[in-house]
Amino acid sequence: MALWKYDDLTLEDILLHCMPEDVWEGRPTDQLSVTCAELFYPKRPILPTDTERLLFHAPLVNKLIVGLPADGRNLREWEPGLSKEVYEAIGSVLPQPVFVNLCHLIWYTGGASLSHFQQYLSPSLSSLELILTRTARPHISLLSDLADRCPFVTSFNLDTESYNVEDNDKVKVLQSRLIRAWDLHSLESDVLDHSSLIFLSQSSHLTQLITSPAYTLRWIPLSLPHKAFASLCYLHLGNIDMRLCLELFQASTFTAMGRLSLCLLNPAPGDWKRLYAAIQAAHAQPHLLCSLNIEEWDCNSEDPNIEGDPVTDDHIMPLLDFTGMRKLSMRTFAGFDLIPATIERMATAWPAVEMLSLRSTFTPYWQPRRLTLYALVPLAMQCPNLCYLELEMDGTDVSIDQIPPHPNTLSPLSKLSVLWSPIHDSHAVASFLSIYFPQLATIHFNATGIPCEHWRHVRKLVMEFSNIGDHENMEAVDD
Repeated sequence: MALWKYDDLTLEDILLHCMPEDVWEGRPTDQLSVTCAELFYPKRPILPTDTERLLFHAPLVNKLIVGLPADGRNLREWEPGLSKEVYEAIGSVLPQPVFVNLCHLIWYTGGASLSHFQQYLSPSLSSLELILTRTARPHISLLSDLADRCPFVTSFNLDTESYNVEDNDKVKVLQSRLIRAWDLHSLESDVLDHSSLIFLSQSSHLTQLITSPAYTLRWIPLSLPHKAFASLCYLHLGNIDMRLCLELFQASTFTAMGRLSLCLLNPAPGDWKRLYAAIQAAHAQPHLLCSLNIEEWDCNSEDPNIEGDPVTDDHIMPLLDFTGMRKLSMRTFAGFDLIPATIERMATAWPAVEMLSLRSTFTPYWQPRRLTLYALVPLAMQCPNLCYLELEMDGTDVSIDQIPPHPNTLSPLSKLSVLWSPIHDSHAVASFLSIYFPQLATIHFNATGIPCEHWRHVRKLVMEFSNIGDHENMEAVDD
């Protein structure tokens, strides 16, 4: 029964361990599309007796990975792959399906031709992951009866990154049919279209939806049902137009959402405030949301001249309703122009927060920064689980004479990113950080010139202070 529990079982494992050694021979390969150093080939004709052990174990296989070692994405070069001759040879002697109780199948078409795919399909299949490459194009029609062969699939992952999907491609049509044929609980796809999005919004069983299309999911008028996506627990929308995203959230009612991730394009003035309010309004149980990631992205994001309005205090207030927040990461082109009182409200509203990142894509154009280094004190005092912090602030007004009293509890913060924060007194800043974040091990910054040298000095001093503290603690224990 060990095979039933094994999570990383490959077809290579089964063939090389469940068939006689003299059936196969390994040969070095120099094919550019193949990452493994060695491919196996049939050494002699396969006899029915060669497959007896394989057929005995086949009903015990629960999950199978096919084609990975010979796929171009594989990073484990030491694992041998199978040649196309092997797939042809075993296909001629094994029954269909060979793995009759298979529940989970992952197929890499870069290492295993889709022409052999049907032999490994079982009616018991509940999850399917297809990684398509351009070599799969001639065989896409073999997937047309997939829903009939495997009617009970509830989890589907379609990766077309190396396939180069075109408009009105057969893959898009195929996926649309499968989405409507299966009662999906989980879907991950990079070719999701608007009609499929509307259909999925009505599902009462869909708990996970992940889509990151290579193209922009642009705005068109959508007729979304009332209380859309009610059952979702995790939603990731990549490369989605802000206007479409706003419309989606305004029609949604999340009753179980725990994780939300958005990659947005083309925000108009005032859209960030509208988005945060729409996200808050869409959550029927806001305390369940523990992870929120929102990033502004654009195909021209390398252009430092892109401007936008920073997110301000009143914009971000709706997010304070998510009292179970543990991970919050947000990035906009112009960043976040906040006052210390807002950070204090965050610390009060999110006592369980472990990671907090509010950052800009480019150096903020707005001056001066209203958030000072002293604004970090509430985070150190009220967030006992905070391990990673990323904020833009003004570090120029810190002096050793103004450092507040030592906190009663020690913050576990180990990583701090200050981005383009200005700074003057390295010793004062290092002393401040060492007092409130004594476990700080990494300080990252984007500053250049003199501020860069100051932050580099801060990083060095913090490490020295930490070593001194460790030494004093060891002496105290010895005493």
